[in-house]
Amino acid sequence: MSDCSKNTIFRCMHGLFFVFIGIAALFAGSVHNQEAAEFKERGISTEAIVVRIEIKTGGSPRGSRSRSHTYSTTTIRPIVRFTDTEGQTREGFSLVSKAEYEKLPIGSTVTITYLPEAPEEVLLNEDTLYTSPFIWIPTGGAIILFGCWYVYRAFPGKKKN
Repeated sequence: MSDCSKNTIFRCMHGLFFVFIGIAALFAGSVHNQEAAEFKERGISTEAIVVRIEIKTGGSPRGSRSRSHTYSTTTIRPIVRFTDTEGQTREGFSLVSKAEYEKLPIGSTVTITYLPEAPEEVLLNEDTLYTSPFIWIPTGGAIILFGCWYVYRAFPGKKKN
């Protein structure tokens, strides 16, 4: 195989990798968009009290060669107690970032949105859900365009005489 064809294959693989990442970002944006629409259409807002915080930390090996290098994931779930529209006391959770978690002391009152068919899943910060698609979708589109451009540049053009 010539150096030119190896380089072309290498560039195509990298370009397709970017396209794949862009498609994943578009998918994430569309899922967030569907969730936002669902909460906007059927969600019920109410006041809730933060009763406890669940923090789970886990790790996984990065490769099969060495188990000394691991990455950890931390999941922060504030558990809130609220009364639904039928007068029943419920507990629900929402995943939050560390910055949001630090603003949620136990016993604090927060405004939540929940879906009547799944009251255990609540939304603490509506702004995040509504703006997320506007971050993921354009970013995914830009990454796809970059990947396509990268693949296009992999093929040497014909020289004009």
